Amino acid sequence: MARVRVFNVIVRPAEEGGYWAEVLELPGCVSQGETEEELYHNIIEAIEACLEAAGSSAQLPSSSTALRSDIWKIPVRT
Repeated sequence: MARVRVFNVIVRPAEEGGYWAEVLELPGCVSQGETEEELYHNIIEAIEACLEAAGSSAQLPSSSTALRSDIWKIPVRT
């Protein structure tokens, strides 16, 4: 049975329009979308890809000192 992890995602407006986001627990895991709904789906795909690339034994950092604009908590089955 897959477990669910909750990831903290910083969401920011993009200068050219739309939004971009980064995952605090997965440095370098980012995505973008024209709408918040599109961004939500895209960041889930990015999280899944980052986790797959890191392997099941990846150690996830517990926090980050990034400046926050808006933070979403994204549950992802792993």
